[in-house]
Parts: sequence; structure tokens; C-alpha cells
Amino acid sequence: MCMKILMCGTMVPAEYEVQIEQLSNAGNRFNMNFCKALAEKRKVKFLSYLGMPVKPEVRENLLKEKGSGWETSYFFTSKYKLKGTLAYMRAIKEELKECEYLIAYNAVYTWIFAPIIARRMKKKSVLILADYAPKESYTSKIRKLYASIQLWSTRRYDYVVGLSDNSRLYLKSGQQFTTMEGGIAQGFYDYYATEKTRTDEKVCIQYSGILESITGIDLLIQGFTKIQNPNYILRISGKGALSSWVEEMSKQDARIQYVGCPAYEKYMEGLYGADILANPRNMLLEENAYNFPSKIMEYLATGKRIISTKFPGWERYKEHIEFCESSSEGIQEAIVKVAERIENGEPNSFKERREFATRFIWQKQIQRFLEFVEKID
Repeated sequence: MCMKILMCGTMVPAEYEVQIEQLSNAGNRFNMNFCKALAEKRKVKFLSYLGMPVKPEVRENLLKEKGSGWETSYFFTSKYKLKGTLAYMRAIKEELKECEYLIAYNAVYTWIFAPIIARRMKKKSVLILADYAPKESYTSKIRKLYASIQLWSTRRYDYVVGLSDNSRLYLKSGQQFTTMEGGIAQGFYDYYATEKTRTDEKVCIQYSGILESITGIDLLIQGFTKIQNPNYILRISGKGALSSWVEEMSKQDARIQYVGCPAYEKYMEGLYGADILANPRNMLLEENAYNFPSKIMEYLATGKRIISTKFPGWERYKEHIEFCESSSEGIQEAIVKVAERIENGEPNSFKERREFATRFIWQKQIQRFLEFVEKID
């Protein structure tokens, strides 16, 4: 009998992403694609905890949802967070009885004791360390304490999969570690098989993602507004604390287009219609020192030209991305440099970039993941 794998994280079907305001689209897609590829090889049970406000009608519809190839149970936050956490922990204990091992996406308070439970039940525990901000990056005593608890939990897992090589610096001796930056869904990759044909003089720079200082959207807009070329367009999609500011900036500069947070299909169309894809993440912030920007995976799959600040491990991608410093001036220079190549008719490395991206197809990433986790009985 093939035993199941238990996963802890936050995940909803793609069509619900725009209906849950505080949901991280990038995190949701990571979990969805990871789970989908894993379910092709193993049985999977996903315990999805939504620690943000969810409208009653959305909650009701989610509870009716059935997983596509795997089982999913939904848990929702309330004003009694301890009550919800205890219910989630009970579910871990019950489900883990019939599972081979447990996988958790980040060390979140709801499943903070998951590796302890797994060890007591003599099950393997695996942590996907997508992002973590050390206590030094916070001023709040409560946030510092929570960061310390997260680190304590991180060091209790048997295996850790980091999106960045730097993540291993958080681990203790004896923990097994490997790097897996993310992945690319096969359907997403296939969507961009044909290179876009340019039909006008406009050069469109596209940013898609969270609108926060941590992702550098402020640096991107500041850098772009310093460029006077009227043929350059900056198109932005996403949600976050700076949404209103981004909208206001689009009113001040007609070249900036804010399209809100579109459904996934529209997001894909937006990438296809762009000429340059931007990842302006502010690498001067401590929170980003050990994290990998997962959008880079999908950017590469499009074959488009890419500009990016220097995230951890950037050297591996330097032949396929135009890198710059984490400043408005650095981003400004990168935009102009790449845009001028387009205006001068210089060939794009479309095929080379797409070929490089094939190594990150989710099915290949999951195979590497299983080889890593299951190499030791």
C-alpha cells in the first residue's frame, strides 16, 4: 500500500486567488504546482490553513472543493487563533498516522510544532523554507519573538529545502539540506512556445507581484520616472500595501499602467505582451538576504528579456538576465540598456532562455525532491 504524504501550507484553487485579498499569489502557486506534480508520483493530503480574512461565500465554496488528484482540507482563522491552531494540530496528528512523512511550507505559527509531532510519531519531516526574516530585521518585540520561534521550529525538521543556498545558514548541524528555487508548470511553459512579434515602437516593461517595499516596486517606479523616453511603458499588476500609491503614480505619469490584480490567465497574457520583465526586489533589506524571488522561474519560461536586482545565487542566471544594483538609479540604467537593445533590433536570446528554463519544470523538480528526501530509509 502506497502511503500518503501530508502537506501543511496555504493553498486554494487558482480561481480563488483574486477573491482573497491578503493571499500571496506566489506562495499559493508554489504550493499548488508543487502539490500537483507531487501527486503524480505519490498520494497527497494537503491541510490548507487560511490565516487571513475570507468572505463567507468564498469559505463556503472552498469547503465544497475537491482536490485535483489529491485530498484537501481547509482551516480558517478566527479571532480565537489558539482554537484554530489547536484544531489544525489535531488534524496533523490524525492524518499523519496514515502518511509516510510531513512537508511544511515555511515555519508558520499554526504548524510550529509539526516537526515535533512528526518525530514523536516516527515520521520524516521536511520544511520548504521559502522565506524567513531574522529577528534582527524587526523592531517589534513580538515580531522578534515570533522570528526566534520560527527559527527554533526550522531547526527541528529532518530535511530542509531552501529556495536559496543561503538558507542553509539558519540550520543546525545534522540537518539535510538542498536548494530548489521553485518550478515552472508545464502548461505555463508551453503557453510561451512562440515568441511575440513586435508591432510598434513602444517598449513595455512588466512587473507582476506583491506591491510592497520589500519587492522593490517603489524603486522600480522611481527609476522608471527618471527616464524621459515617451515610448517606454511600465505595466504593473499585483496587490499589496502600496497599491494606492502605485495607482496614484499611474495618474501622475501616463506611461505607468496599473492593471490591478488580474486572474491567472490575464497575468499570463500580460507577460506575453511585454518586452521586458522586471524583478526589482530590494536586496538591501535584511528580509531578502536569504530569499529567492520565485517569479524569476516564470519569467525565464517566457523567453523574455529580464532585468533584476542581484538576489542570492544570481551568478547562476547571469547569462540570461540583466542584473543591476538595488537602487532606483541601478534599475533605471538596466531598463535603458535593455530597452535600447530592443529599439536597435538586437536579437533576443529567446530560445536559450527557454532552454535554460526547462531544467526547472515542476516534474523535474519533484523528482529531485523525492530523490533527496527518500534517499535515506
